[in-house]
Amino acid sequence: SKISCAILDGAAQIARDRFKSAYAVGREIATLARFLNGHKLVAQSLDWRSSIRRPTDTVRTGVKARKEHEEKLPDLDAVEAIASIFAGDPIHAADIFVTSTAAMLLCAPSRISEILELRVDCEVEERKRDGSLAYGWAFRPKKGGAPMIKWIPDPMVDIAKLAIARVRDITAPARDLAKWLESGNTELPGCSAYADENGMISRTTTKELVGHKGPLKGLKLQEIGSFRKATIAEFAAWIREALIRENRHFPYVSSERNLKFSDSLFCFKEFQTAYKKSAVPLSLWRPSNNALNDKLSDSLERENDSFFDRHGFNAGREHRLKVTSHQFRHLVTTFAHRGGLPSSEIARWRGSKDVKQNRAYDHRSEFELVAMLREHDPALVRNKSELEIAEQIKV
Repeated sequence: SKISCAILDGAAQIARDRFKSAYAVGREIATLARFLNGHKLVAQSLDWRSSIRRPTDTVRTGVKARKEHEEKLPDLDAVEAIASIFAGDPIHAADIFVTSTAAMLLCAPSRISEILELRVDCEVEERKRDGSLAYGWAFRPKKGGAPMIKWIPDPMVDIAKLAIARVRDITAPARDLAKWLESGNTELPGCSAYADENGMISRTTTKELVGHKGPLKGLKLQEIGSFRKATIAEFAAWIREALIRENRHFPYVSSERNLKFSDSLFCFKEFQTAYKKSAVPLSLWRPSNNALNDKLSDSLERENDSFFDRHGFNAGREHRLKVTSHQFRHLVTTFAHRGGLPSSEIARWRGSKDVKQNRAYDHRSEFELVAMLREHDPALVRNKSELEIAEQIKV
């Protein structure tokens, strides 16, 4: 109740002194001030705005700027390693997940969360004026973006189609299970294969089907009944109740209720994308945003589940390969800038409402921009050296 604008100014100063992300901290302090005002929790009104300016991300010159840009772009050795496995037609579900998801991130500038929320029927084709087909994905951007069709450049269409086909193929069984759960059908397809000659399913078999420590670990097997064995009908009823209880938003994947498990392209079985574990037959699982990043990290703690270690790409290297999903978004957007795509089209392709946000994803060097200026407007740079022009570039 005694918080004042002076105290908030002091908090902002501490943020400047201690945090690289001081701008974000300032915004949170402003949010706190509005909350206190709105709920009348302070004696005096807090008409406070943060004075911490947003850091510039548009400086192109200098060693520091070059280092920052390089950190936001992926290691090309890592990208080529992923591409080589993708081209080799991998068969392990984990390799298909990693290479296909990475390929999709290279087809259009997207957030990993947006890719993971694609529907299984996301592919769209429309006839263009010249008679050729345009190919894209029905997309739901994050951060307030409106639903859109994210069109894929012609050179990447075959890769995009192949990536989606591979993911769709390995996730079909999980979607079939989700469809059964939705249907209310009392007969679980394939369940009879696990029964003995008397049509009974043992608890040992049940543990194999639901996992000893898998997604149903909090559910007691005694819920099947008081017998050592269960009939097929008893087992089917129990597994339906258990899976729906485990996935509390079922049939939807989250509280947003805009995507069902049965419609999700990235609907897996538990441990299906693990290298050292077997998939749990009767389970549902959707990868989080970190599912891809964890496999592509350079952490020794994740060595057993590392894509690059599994395929020998880190052998003999001084620096372990790594890449993050967001670096692909930076790379594709930079390619779009290099290719001359208008800023408004780049923003729309990225699913962004603000053209200014393109700047944070444009990692062309000052020398690239100099070459561009020399080609398109020679008079502007006549009689100036490369260094002189580079020092003047602040886009």
